[in-house]
Amino acid sequence: MRKLTQTLEQRFSSLFSSRQHRLARPLWRGLARLNQIGAIERLWQGCRHLTGLAFVDAVLRALDCRYLVDQPKYWGSRSLDYLWIGIGAWLRAHPHVRHLFGAVSISAALPLPAREWLVAYYAHYYGFASSARALHPFCYSAAPPTFDGLDSDAGMRLLKHNLAAVGARVPTLYKQYTELCEPGGARFLAFGVDSEFADSLDGLIWVDLDRVTPKKRQRYLGAEAAAATPPRSVAA
Repeated sequence: MRKLTQTLEQRFSSLFSSRQHRLARPLWRGLARLNQIGAIERLWQGCRHLTGLAFVDAVLRALDCRYLVDQPKYWGSRSLDYLWIGIGAWLRAHPHVRHLFGAVSISAALPLPAREWLVAYYAHYYGFASSARALHPFCYSAAPPTFDGLDSDAGMRLLKHNLAAVGARVPTLYKQYTELCEPGGARFLAFGVDSEFADSLDGLIWVDLDRVTPKKRQRYLGAEAAAATPPRSVAA
């Protein structure tokens, strides 16, 4: 890791010396672990004029990190952790922000039965009625899988069993997001197919930062945020 960091700092010295982009440095270090130095170089040329969240957003989008961190060869690495450290740095500088939302992807390479079980599980246990509608909604091939009468833990065991039957498992991003928050803090508003991203299955997730677990709050938002007692104004 030290060698990657040194390479990154040598090739992008202005990034690490510039106060303007200090909040995104953890993101760059995380991406360096993915051996994307060449892509970072191209990206830097195109977004060096951006600041704040716009800069962080450009990093995530241009490098397709939602795809990279969800690939099995990167599971178990700290890449996603580094990305959250970068996002947390921006959030500490903007404490008025309470909610985050965005797409969480599942590769179209995953067998259809696995995608159907995943959507059914997360819609059942983490779904939330909203006005959000996917442009290209995900459709089941037949009746959707059911989890009637099961709590979330029993439902997860059933999900894992059925995923294993087709050689799949729960994607890291879905696991990480739902473990980030206390109950009610992470909700999926809609599921759709992204034709511009290799027909990946995207779940629109909404995160209430007031419901981040104490451990995650300490790590990503800092000791001061962890010590604060957040309001609980959003119904689970």
